[in-house]
Amino acid sequence: PFLPGNFPPAVAWPELVGMEKTEAARLLRGNRPDLAVELFEPQPPWDDESTFSVTSWDLLLVEKGYDEDFFAVRMKDALDLRKGDTIQVFPDLIFARGRVLGNRRKSKSWTVTHVEPQVTKAPNGDQIAYVFVEGGLGKIIMDNMQWRRLPKAPSKGFQANRVCLYFSPSSQRITSLPRTG
Repeated sequence: PFLPGNFPPAVAWPELVGMEKTEAARLLRGNRPDLAVELFEPQPPWDDESTFSVTSWDLLLVEKGYDEDFFAVRMKDALDLRKGDTIQVFPDLIFARGRVLGNRRKSKSWTVTHVEPQVTKAPNGDQIAYVFVEGGLGKIIMDNMQWRRLPKAPSKGFQANRVCLYFSPSSQRITSLPRTG
C-alpha cells in the first residue's frame, strides 16, 4: 500500500523501489500532486571504468582527428545518446593493445545536439555514427580516445517540493529510495 506523508530522504516511499519508473511517478504524482516528481538515471561513480572508443571509418580522420563539431563512435555505443545529453571525453585515456590505458584526470564535456548514423563502416565492420555537439569541439579528438555519456543530474539547490526518482536505464525500474528536496 502507498503511504502518503512527509518523510526524511532516507525513508521516503520505499515501496517505489523496484517499480517501473512511469508507474512509480504516476503513483507518486497521484497521491502527492503538490510534489514535482523528476526521473533520473543514477550518476556513474567517479571511478566507473565503463567508456567507449572514438572510432573512425575514414583513414584521414584516423590520422588527423576531429576538430569541428562532431566525432565518430560505434553506432551500438551511441544508441542511448539523446539531444541534451552530456558526453565526457578523456584525451589521456585510450584503447590500445586490447585494453584501456592512461588516466582520467583530464576530461572535456560537451552537450549532444544530435547523432547521425552513417552508411559506411569502420575497418573492423562496426556501424559508425557521428555525435554532434554544441559550440564545436575546440580541441582535436583522436581515434581510440575514450568517452562516456553522463546522465542528466538534478539541478543544484534545495527545492522543497521536488522528489527525484532514480531508475535503471536497462530495466526502467526505480533502483533506490526517492530523494526529496
